Amino acid sequence: MEGSLMHRIGTSALDTIHRIRSYFFVFYMDHFSHLPNGEVWDSAFGYAEGVGNIIAALAKKENANVVLVGQEGVGSIGIAKEVARRIDGSVVFINIEELFQGNASGMAQLHAIATLLAEMEQRGKSIAVLTHMSGVFAGNYSLNAEDVLHPIFASPNVRTIAILSDEEYAAHVENHADLSRLSQKIQIPSLESAYVKELLKS
Repeated sequence: MEGSLMHRIGTSALDTIHRIRSYFFVFYMDHFSHLPNGEVWDSAFGYAEGVGNIIAALAKKENANVVLVGQEGVGSIGIAKEVARRIDGSVVFINIEELFQGNASGMAQLHAIATLLAEMEQRGKSIAVLTHMSGVFAGNYSLNAEDVLHPIFASPNVRTIAILSDEEYAAHVENHADLSRLSQKIQIPSLESAYVKELLKS
């Protein structure tokens, strides 16, 4: 009986702590998730079909991750923003450089990823857009591309849009069996392509 009473007291105190924490606590995720600022190519102009393909890929029951591939300045962020606009309230933009800032060890970086996934699930955010990954591909962090992408791609509750250059995709994802299986590549037309030139004329 005494043990039962102590258990009730402990549970009550824990509930109170959780309520206070939820009132004052700023989510770890809020420190590095934000909507990127726009520039000239930061729009989905002329790419409505591509946006639809991304949303369809994210809606799959399994392996519902997208690797958005294109050269810098082609409008990948703008396309991801349009996806976020259409899927209202479910998308979080994650700056990987900011996520890993101050987390020097591989364990700390893995903990940051695990915290991100847990908080996204807790807050009902089902889609993560990963930006600023060049430092990972350049080897600036303890974790490599597989270490970062695999746990996020494999999450059962979070779908991902990873924004990569053509070179990054070819070097780190294209020939990696697991990452390729867990994601779908969607190519953004290059600025030199006839497709884009026609758009500029119209």
